[in-house]
Amino acid sequence: MKLKRKWILLVSIVIFIGVLLAAHVVAGEKYQFLKTGMVNVLDFGAVPNDKLDDTTAIQSAISYVMQNGGGTVYIPSGDYEILGTLYTHQDNYSANANLSPLEIRGETPINADLYNSDSKNVTRLIKRNEGNILSVNFTATKESVIPSVYRNISVRNIGFYGSGTYDKTYPKVMESTKAVVGIEMRNAGITVEDSIFWALSKGIAAPDKVSGVDNYSDQNIFRHLGFFNIGHTWIELQRSDATTLEHITGYDMARNSQYGIRARKGESFSIKEVLVAGKAMHLSKNFKLIALEHTNNVSISSVYAERVEGTLIQLTNATNTDIKGVGVRHYGNTYIKGEGARNVEIKNVYAHVEEGKVLSSEDDGTYEKYNDIPTPLDFAFDSASSNITIGSTVFANGIHIAGEPFVESSVRYYPLMNKDATSVQGIEQTNFVFYYDTATQKIRAKVNGKVVNTETTYGFTYTYNESTGILKFSKTGLLSQFPSLLVSNRMASDGTLNVPYLMSNDVPQVKLLTVTNTPVPLTSVSFSMDARF
Repeated sequence: MKLKRKWILLVSIVIFIGVLLAAHVVAGEKYQFLKTGMVNVLDFGAVPNDKLDDTTAIQSAISYVMQNGGGTVYIPSGDYEILGTLYTHQDNYSANANLSPLEIRGETPINADLYNSDSKNVTRLIKRNEGNILSVNFTATKESVIPSVYRNISVRNIGFYGSGTYDKTYPKVMESTKAVVGIEMRNAGITVEDSIFWALSKGIAAPDKVSGVDNYSDQNIFRHLGFFNIGHTWIELQRSDATTLEHITGYDMARNSQYGIRARKGESFSIKEVLVAGKAMHLSKNFKLIALEHTNNVSISSVYAERVEGTLIQLTNATNTDIKGVGVRHYGNTYIKGEGARNVEIKNVYAHVEEGKVLSSEDDGTYEKYNDIPTPLDFAFDSASSNITIGSTVFANGIHIAGEPFVESSVRYYPLMNKDATSVQGIEQTNFVFYYDTATQKIRAKVNGKVVNTETTYGFTYTYNESTGILKFSKTGLLSQFPSLLVSNRMASDGTLNVPYLMSNDVPQVKLLTVTNTPVPLTSVSFSMDARF
């Protein structure tokens, strides 16, 4: 009997010590949190690299932070399986807890999938089934927890990973991805930095409606982000007022990819330092790198694209869009398109492509089979668009071959574009001086004092009929797009004053008469013409 009592006493002591230790651990965690404002998901039961579900453990860490005034959820390096969904909010939070600031932080800043795979010191959240990895400001039962906007959320140093089916021809590229979203925002403004998104349907998503009204995803910061094998959209925004996107890069989208950055509605935001490249970007035929719909006052700068056969910038009912700095390599489609676009200014565009060629659908992965296509327009705006101004463009024909320098087989300084929109004009004006050159016995042209070949540089030719005094231009190149033309008197080297008259803007013709109203002899031709496309 005494022995039994001893055992009971011993067991009681052990239990009591266990409770004390547990309380001490909890108290320690609480103290550490109060001291640093940070919790470690490992303390909540998450185990990296074991291929077991970590959703509950990481969710517990998020909930603990949110219900204790806000702070940082630290996720050490490693792979964490997310079978469920991580929510910033839960149904049982108090009204004050709903407002808590939250940071989710991984181990090391990353924006590319090139890292040491033997001992990768990066944090990856991996979801192999469909759904969201991180849901912001909504729960499984509430479409939006805070009906206005939750802006106290940031994500840093995280790799969001999904899955999909690899392409048969290009084995490093996805043919399609599962319906997985890295981060979905509802009525939320978020900061996301130094993170990558791989093999997802959407990297960052903001649905257009929440509870039947416009979703607000404004006042965001997206900085230093990489997107790889995305099946639909990199970053989707709704009502993105006062948002900044900078240093956003993407490589090798899935075949069915639709958008890089897509913004529906929104005022006064900027998009800069955007790159898309990869040996398989030509697969995404319907891809649009930047798509703005019903936006106002947006600046786009420093955009670079390589091997894209989709569209670089699509403007749909967008007003006051400033585009400065677009670079293109290899081959492409129409770079900038507008439907109902108003007040668009385009500057500093350089494209080095082999015009009229795209990679063949029969290419076997060697990138050697090309198809000939009609040369597309560089810029295209419909009749509902208005006030389009363009300047400082260079289009060099040629293709880069590995190990060899770029070779420009021809260069033009004007865009190929339609004139359907109301008021399409070049910002810069070109002044041509036409004169008879005694050395070649031909009429030649100078621009800024330098002799130019108008056929190779500006795309047009001309012929002179000495008996009628009519200089007729071909309706090609710069002159194919109904440019604004102005002709002016000049005196030839032999003293003959040329009085030019512009006869037609359709098929441009200039009549050259002397002061005595007779046709100017060929050897006495000299006049200037200002052209603005």
